[in-house]
Amino acid sequence: MEHSRWLDQQDRAKAKIDVTDPTILKQLEMIDLTIEEIRLASSIQKLIQAHIREIVSAFYQTITNVEELKQIILDNSTLERLQKTLERHLIEMFSGQIDGEFLQKRIRVAEVHYRIGLEPKWYMGAFQNLQSTLLDIVHENIGNRVESVRIGKVISKILNFEQQIVLEAYEKENLRQRQKQYEQVKEELKAKIFTVCEQMTSIAEQTSASMQELISSSNEVNRSVRSGAQTSRETQHLASQGKVKLGELEGRIEAIFNRTNTMEKSVELLNQSVREIGTVIKIVQDIAGQTNLLALNSAIEAARAQEHGKGFAVVAQEVRKLSEQTKLSVEQINSYIVQTRTYTEEVVGAIQEVHQLVQASKAESEATEESFAHIVQSMARSLGEVENVEAGMRVLVQSMEEIGVATQQVVISAETLQEAAGIA
Repeated sequence: MEHSRWLDQQDRAKAKIDVTDPTILKQLEMIDLTIEEIRLASSIQKLIQAHIREIVSAFYQTITNVEELKQIILDNSTLERLQKTLERHLIEMFSGQIDGEFLQKRIRVAEVHYRIGLEPKWYMGAFQNLQSTLLDIVHENIGNRVESVRIGKVISKILNFEQQIVLEAYEKENLRQRQKQYEQVKEELKAKIFTVCEQMTSIAEQTSASMQELISSSNEVNRSVRSGAQTSRETQHLASQGKVKLGELEGRIEAIFNRTNTMEKSVELLNQSVREIGTVIKIVQDIAGQTNLLALNSAIEAARAQEHGKGFAVVAQEVRKLSEQTKLSVEQINSYIVQTRTYTEEVVGAIQEVHQLVQASKAESEATEESFAHIVQSMARSLGEVENVEAGMRVLVQSMEEIGVATQQVVISAETLQEAAGIA
């Protein structure tokens, strides 16, 4: 029978497993792919070769139905070229030889798949279709069902081993590329870290230097603010003292004002007294004149009386002298009164001027006192603001000192990061 022809070739077929890798041997052992089965696979190589075009056409018919896979083929090769490559690959798969060259060819297939971007899912799906096509050919050409099933199992094991090798190589290539990308990214990251660390260190050092200068300037400003605050306190104290002194001065001006009023009234009373004395003096002048006239008449009468009038004449003479002395005294007093009135008028004028000046001084003193009150209030507000600024400057200086410490920590951290990047 026809099937015997394929099986008869098994005994004459050459088979070899020339692999020392313990992992590969374990894989073969796991799927029970023995030397006898490899020899059986070699015996149907001619069957595979006879239907190779049918197998390859069915394989690529399935693949080209997927637009993504079709585009991968068009972007990287041609359908005819890939068909010929697959023909050789399938025929070699059933050569009965599993050795280093066999494994290397599968590894190259995996590398090509990775390079062109063929994902494992499409590879496994395509191999499933390939397996179905091979099994159909076996069932069509080998009538003995037991032998057909046996050969079908061998084909499944061969394809499974093929997939193991290719997928493992694909994964290794994937890991290698990822490791390569990782190393590349790592180197780029290290370079960026070095650059950033250098920039950070430079910026942090510049910032630290600037912060030191700023702290120094801030301390100077703080000292100036404290000095200004002290000056403001002293100024406020002096202004308060000035206000007190001005109040005292205003009190004195008020006393002077009251006294000038009293003096003005006293001088007015003096003027009135002088006027009254003048009236009395006029009366005395009139009396002196009448007395003088009376003395003159008495002298005349005494002269007429001759001897009997001598004594009366003496009296009349004395009265006349007294009258003349009185007249002279009254005239002198009158001249004094006139002079006193002149002086009094001058004193009244001076007192009025003093009174006006005192009134003006009082008004100015009141205005000055009000201004001093505003100054004291302004100084109090200003001192409060200065004290707030002083407190703010203390906080600012403290904050800047903390920033300076933090900047130093940034420098240390940047240097540590740079060292860590160099070690990594």
